[in-house]
Amino acid sequence: MFAELIINVEAPLESSFHYHVPRDLRASLQVGHLVEVEFGRRLAQGVVIGLHGEAPVAETKPIIAIIDPIPVIYPWQIELARWLSEQYLAPLNGCIRLLLPPGLTRWADVTVELNPYWDGKGRLTDIQELIVEMLRSRGDLRGRQIRRALPKKLRKRWQDAVNQLARRDIARKGTILDPPRIRPRRIRTAALNAGPRQIWEAAPALGRASKQSDVLYHLVHSEDPLPAEEAVREATGADAAHVDGLLAEGLVQRVPAATLLVAAAPRDGVPDVLQPLFAALPLAVDSIDPAALQQLEETGLVTRQEQPDSLNLTPSRQQALHHYLRLRGGEKYAAILSFLAAEAQPVPVSDVYAATGSSLYHLRKLAEHDLVRLGDEHVWRDPLAGRDFVPAEAPTLTAD
Repeated sequence: MFAELIINVEAPLESSFHYHVPRDLRASLQVGHLVEVEFGRRLAQGVVIGLHGEAPVAETKPIIAIIDPIPVIYPWQIELARWLSEQYLAPLNGCIRLLLPPGLTRWADVTVELNPYWDGKGRLTDIQELIVEMLRSRGDLRGRQIRRALPKKLRKRWQDAVNQLARRDIARKGTILDPPRIRPRRIRTAALNAGPRQIWEAAPALGRASKQSDVLYHLVHSEDPLPAEEAVREATGADAAHVDGLLAEGLVQRVPAATLLVAAAPRDGVPDVLQPLFAALPLAVDSIDPAALQQLEETGLVTRQEQPDSLNLTPSRQQALHHYLRLRGGEKYAAILSFLAAEAQPVPVSDVYAATGSSLYHLRKLAEHDLVRLGDEHVWRDPLAGRDFVPAEAPTLTAD
């Protein structure tokens, strides 16, 4: 099996070249594949433009490898390149190159190493001494590295100097063909990775310490819907000023101290006329009709209970989370979590930054606590995206 190739080198080439296909590549090689071959004494890229059972020459070199598993050019593009070459008398390899994706073409480069068996004898020119010293200090080098490292006035002579060193067996030359630069474009993404419970568990690690936020946290997680204010302050280390600040913002509500009437026995013995009132207990004593209060207390079915000042959380649990993070200087974290919850799918981090004013630091902090999942996605490169090729109006026809 033989492959007809167009060799993708800088020199103009009119014709194609035939290489034989090794047995291990026969099942996978297709027309349009980009392959690596030896062309002369250097490595080069070749584009397969045909597969044949025989070659027009007696001796052929093997294809070394398939560079990309997906063909880089279609058969109709190959026909277009042939037409261009014939119509405009242009080299066929140059016409093929016009149709290759940008970034795919890679030219061969020279590799140079110092011969470890060189005895160090023999006279060297100035440029040869510079190259030998570079190879001693830096090891193997590419041709372009040698060229860049030399003074400007010597750069045009580096190839002659390297060839002379190779002929004298002072240096060894080889060729290398880099893989294509083109890669799928990848964008970083972020997605919400936790529910409300996990977010609340991690919230104390976000932002800076705040006594007011500690009070909110305590009220959110308190089993008592109306905990005593003194107990809340004792548990959180907050003082009256912290609580007053929350009251001023409307985040908590203070229920004043009161004497409550609470049930002390089952309602079976309660007179029918007092049943509705008994069912509404506990109630503040001063809110009950005195005659009904006296009658309830005389039955022994109720008792008085002193209720100290207590605190009640005003916003919902979800709203409280936003205020909790705000009080800790973590508005960016709250904005990110809200934005990702609304999106409900991975979002480019650039969109997160634009919508929330945050940075990668904030995303990484959330990712540390498993609240956000960072990832990446392939993005189609479409150079024609957003361009309209439909003319706005019909062209003016010529007389012809």
